[in-house]
Amino acid sequence: MKPRLASVALYALIVLSMLSVCQGQPPGIVGDCGMAPNYAGTGSVDYVMVYQSKLSEWCIDANFYGAHYATFFNGPFYAYSDTVIAKLQSLFPVKPPNQRFVIEVTQHTGGAHTGCDFPGVSYCNTVTGDAFYNVVNDPVNNTAIPGFYGYLLTLHEAINISTGLVSPGWPTDWWADDRSPFPNGFDYEIMKAVGTEQNNSNLLLAATAQKNRFDNKAQNPSGYDAEVAMFIKFFDDFCEGSPCSGFPAYTRAFKLAIDDRISWPNVSGDTSYTGDNDYSAQLTEYVIAYLQMGFRAKKDHTQTFVDAGVGSAANAIQGQSPYTVDPKAVCGVALAHCTIQAAKGAGQPYSQQLANLQSGSYQDAITNGGTQAKCPKECSWNAYLSQCEPLWPGCASHPPCLRGEIWDGKSCTTGCPATCQYGCYPMEVGQTVPKCKPAP
Repeated sequence: MKPRLASVALYALIVLSMLSVCQGQPPGIVGDCGMAPNYAGTGSVDYVMVYQSKLSEWCIDANFYGAHYATFFNGPFYAYSDTVIAKLQSLFPVKPPNQRFVIEVTQHTGGAHTGCDFPGVSYCNTVTGDAFYNVVNDPVNNTAIPGFYGYLLTLHEAINISTGLVSPGWPTDWWADDRSPFPNGFDYEIMKAVGTEQNNSNLLLAATAQKNRFDNKAQNPSGYDAEVAMFIKFFDDFCEGSPCSGFPAYTRAFKLAIDDRISWPNVSGDTSYTGDNDYSAQLTEYVIAYLQMGFRAKKDHTQTFVDAGVGSAANAIQGQSPYTVDPKAVCGVALAHCTIQAAKGAGQPYSQQLANLQSGSYQDAITNGGTQAKCPKECSWNAYLSQCEPLWPGCASHPPCLRGEIWDGKSCTTGCPATCQYGCYPMEVGQTVPKCKPAP
């Protein structure tokens, strides 16, 4: 009987590990990743490949691995990385680079970052080696968690890479890169989900500790971050299915921005934009609009963002002035999206309006010609205005007309044509053409 593929792969791994031991090398080495900086500032070092699957590849400083191989060999981190990458590729609906996700593990540096030091590899991150064996205590219950930062930093930087694939230039004052409320909140949600799937009690303790670091105001007031707490609360408030999960709501938000080909630097109006510095009121208003549409929110949550500190002087990054977030602008961005999608579905012109939305001119991006049947689920049909608009109220492009009236482009009118000699019946919901009254 022929051995199954998984058995062959396991056998090959065992043979390679045995050969490594016989040759005086630590077990678990399956290949070589090449030379890269040793992070001591003294030159380069060889990085050994210690794991490779269809989804991820681990490359570790050879000297560091020789001293700490027991932390990695047959440990939990390889399976964890595969599950994390699979989950992120599902959560962020954008095609990743055609390569495995590479985790570069260096000697002790005390940090982590996106990117790595291997030529031609862009889908990767770099993590300090001591993160995988140091013990961290939960700030609330003092539970000791070995490898806490190994779990956290591997995931945290992978989240940043994934959001960057949706678009570069997320708000650095309340999303990531300077302060990191979104990845810090999602670190908790993803560690909890993966820990549950893998029945990994230590990972579940790490997830709880991450939440206690930022979202336990009563017991850890000094660490509390209202913006991290906001993202976690949105996850709970807009959860779906059983068990209830907020991942679909966030995935829809990312997909809407991708489908509209929105690039945050193009809409932000931030003249001093760099890859690590992007903030403006309009950028925030765009991001809030797409999040709320993805959430299919039935009310405007702009004030929730403001109350959490978005745009405030307290949460400003260096060199940034505080700004005011305008809920009318949030409405305007969402209204433009809704009218464009309805017109597109109905075969009506929309290209110029979409280009305006993509350039930040959302005020000039509202179009006509949509139909109720083509109004997407993140929007609702306003029968009185014959317009596709956001699900939350207050975003109509003109004041609502009274029952029996229609909008003629300038004002509300009964819309009764001159051919109706004896007047018209009041229009019903969903009716766009008035019905003439018969002769008395």
